[in-house]
Amino acid sequence: MRDELTALLHDIDAWARAQDVRLPCYLLGGGVLRLYDGVGDRTKDLDCVEEPLGDHAAALLESFGETTGRKPYLDVVSGGLPVLPVGWRERALPQEGDWTHLDVFRLSPADHVASKLKAFRPHDRRDIKTLCDLYPELEQPLAALSAQDFWQAPDVWERRIEPHRDRVLAWLRGASEAL
Repeated sequence: MRDELTALLHDIDAWARAQDVRLPCYLLGGGVLRLYDGVGDRTKDLDCVEEPLGDHAAALLESFGETTGRKPYLDVVSGGLPVLPVGWRERALPQEGDWTHLDVFRLSPADHVASKLKAFRPHDRRDIKTLCDLYPELEQPLAALSAQDFWQAPDVWERRIEPHRDRVLAWLRGASEAL
């Protein structure tokens, strides 16, 4: 699976080279865990935050999206769909690669967990557990998250993100057996 995900990034890099553009690609989701940490299930896609791609997002989806029949495919997601904390871009971690026209970043582990707190579906909880196991230092940045970090969606913070964050913290601290 790692090879397939890497091949997708190489193909996107070749596309960007042909367009003579430099693309900032901010990755998140289960594909990132598979690609860079070598853990997790097979994945159908590689998620990339839409906003940094700018005007190229639609063309990338046309070339590499789900409708192309490609596996894995590129999924371009809005930064508000998984709600991302303020400052996520500055905390993103650059990833090494032999690309010429692609700048690849992954969300910081804390921002990656935060992106999964809104939906909190079973596969999100599985990814959160994996991230917590890989990055035990997550407790402090997660505990520091507040409504101000989600200023674009404060109502979502109170109803969905904060309760899920508190559940993850309880699990991390050993106060809960279930996530």
